[in-house]
Amino acid sequence: MKLTKQQRAMLEGEQGPIIAMAMNYLVKYGEAMSAEKLIPVQNVHTVFTIPMGGDAEQVVGLLKMFGQHRVKVPTTTHVGFLDFRKWREFGIEESRYELQASLVPIAAQAGIQLTWTCAPEIMGNAPLKGQTCAWMESAAISYANGILGARTNREGAESTMPAAVTGFIPYFGNHITKNRRGTILIEVEADLENLSDWGTLGYFGGEQAGLGVPVFKNCRVPALEEAKELCAALATEGGVGMFHIAGITPEAPTVEAAFQGRKPKSRHKFTNKEKKRIYKRLNNCPSPEVDIVMLGCPHATLTEIVEAAHLLDGRKVSPNTQFWVCTTESIRAYAEKLGYDKMISDAGGKIMADTCPCISQIEMARNKRYMTNSVKQAYYAPGQIGAQVHFANTRDCVEAAIKGRRS
Repeated sequence: MKLTKQQRAMLEGEQGPIIAMAMNYLVKYGEAMSAEKLIPVQNVHTVFTIPMGGDAEQVVGLLKMFGQHRVKVPTTTHVGFLDFRKWREFGIEESRYELQASLVPIAAQAGIQLTWTCAPEIMGNAPLKGQTCAWMESAAISYANGILGARTNREGAESTMPAAVTGFIPYFGNHITKNRRGTILIEVEADLENLSDWGTLGYFGGEQAGLGVPVFKNCRVPALEEAKELCAALATEGGVGMFHIAGITPEAPTVEAAFQGRKPKSRHKFTNKEKKRIYKRLNNCPSPEVDIVMLGCPHATLTEIVEAAHLLDGRKVSPNTQFWVCTTESIRAYAEKLGYDKMISDAGGKIMADTCPCISQIEMARNKRYMTNSVKQAYYAPGQIGAQVHFANTRDCVEAAIKGRRS
């Protein structure tokens, strides 16, 4: 790998052993991926939280070690494993909370923004077209590449923390223009009426593209929330990290531009029949009863919370059902200030911040009859928390919470 004089000096210890270790990892990572060089990174989304499994104290020790160095670029953090303010309500042990709390001053010293979200775009981390990023979280990666036109590979904690403290990332994959061209064309004929419908489109896109780059044709402009759901679903059934919507997303003013002048390898149609098939596939609960309704995967925007609050206003969640909306602490604070949190809590629901049931794997969420408006949550909940899942749109989810069962 070709290194600059500055990079070579960092690797050899000029800025201390921690930076040398980080550079050594990035070089080995780059060599494994046949990257010719390291390039400056402008934006990082990393992890700065305790794990639910494994040696939490060892992980905290590593994070504190990296935290001795101030990050060189804007750095936000991926979703955490507990609700930092309401951890007792969700059954988290005090020892785990204290470990998490010990990271807060370290992050502040290092200049890390503790957003603790799977959707950095809703917290203001929205890099511009062409910016080089090092992001983790599959849904966020698809959003950065496809919706924003920024450039990131699918990174992990092992690469994003070194990128944050060194300011570099290996040059390969989605950083290279030719690798961002479309591979398959999907003509959208189905009605996309709500957030969950956009999720089924993403599921279909991932199903057909695999690790490729789908190009969607004949789509209307999605709302932020719909785009967020599309991206999460693309990286659920498939491994999509890059996509285009012809005439809408930054690198696809036309279908031809999305394919960089080449022909698609295959063509597909997303019809109402396909949409119905995916809804059916994601519903695996044999009973109509619902123990938990969960909205906010990826994390809910204030708009989504407002919708849920108004659907619940003046009504009561069934005593047999939990109703949770997952979001960030900052957005929950806005919801509290504006009265939407009270509308939800008066109805018997809760807003969970900084995490979600599948990530936190809290005991009260395990082995339950679960209902969600999220393709990603519906896909992973059976394996992650042993759930039997109902998948439906937001309105139907709220109605099920009120009745305690799906109609």
